[in-house]
Amino acid sequence: MLERVRLQPQTVRIDPLDNARSWNIPIYSIQEILLKLEKICHKQGSGKSVPGLKVLRGHYVKVETGRRPEFKQLREWPSINLNSNRGESPFTPHGAPRMTRKVSKDGSERLAAGYCELCCIDFTDLKTHVLTPQHLRCANNADYYAQLDSIIQSKTADAFFASQMCAGLAAGPRRCLRSSSVESQATTMGSRTS
Repeated sequence: MLERVRLQPQTVRIDPLDNARSWNIPIYSIQEILLKLEKICHKQGSGKSVPGLKVLRGHYVKVETGRRPEFKQLREWPSINLNSNRGESPFTPHGAPRMTRKVSKDGSERLAAGYCELCCIDFTDLKTHVLTPQHLRCANNADYYAQLDSIIQSKTADAFFASQMCAGLAAGPRRCLRSSSVESQATTMGSRTS
C-alpha cells in the first residue's frame, strides 16, 4: 500500500492565473499598475501639504517621551491648580454632599413579582397579593402548617442535637471529620461511616 502512495503524483499544480480568470478577477501587468499610480499622484497634485501635517499657532503643549512627541494645541494657556487636597480631583466642588444609599421618596417603587407557594399562583405585586382574600384564607388555614408544627413541638433543642442526624455536634467540641476519635464516637452512636 505504501508503494502505491509513492507512485501517485505528490503535488497538484494549480495555476493562480487560471483561477483568477475563472473567477473574473482582473490581472494587471507591472507597467499598467505604475501608469495608474502616476495618474493618481498627478490628480492629487504635488503642491498640497502632507495629510496630517499642521502648523501649530498660538498656545500648545509638547510632551517629549522616549517615543514620538505629542502636541496639543490649546485656545488658552492652562493653569496648574495647587489648591486641591492631596488625592482629590481639582474638578470636584468643595463641600459637595457625598452620595448615600437612601430610600427614594418619589414613590416609584419597583413591583415585587413572584410566585406564592401557599396559593400556588404567580403574582405581579407582592403588596396587593398579600391582601387578597385568597391569600389570607391560605395563610390563616392551620392545616397548611400542621405537619411543621408537629415537628417543632416534638423536638427540643437537646433532643435535636442528640438525634442521629446531628450526633457529631452533640459530642462536644468540633473536630476534623477524618479524626479517629470522631469516627469511633460516630460508630458508638449508631451512625454510618463511609
